[in-house]
Amino acid sequence: MKQAAEQFAPMTGTGVWKAEQDFFARGRSGELKEKLSAAELAGFDARLAELLPPDEAKWLVNGTG
Repeated sequence: MKQAAEQFAPMTGTGVWKAEQDFFARGRSGELKEKLSAAELAGFDARLAELLPPDEAKWLVNGTG
């Protein structure tokens, strides 16, 4: 996936990523949480709660629920 990042990474060519390969950093679960501030994480959780019922949100984030 990382080798074909231009094809598979979201929002390629928009400048979101310094390099599209960065989207596929290491693939560890929860890795992005290490890069976001507490306010950014809270904003994500709030918006997710607006868009999805709790069980669907839990599945999306954790793969369970």
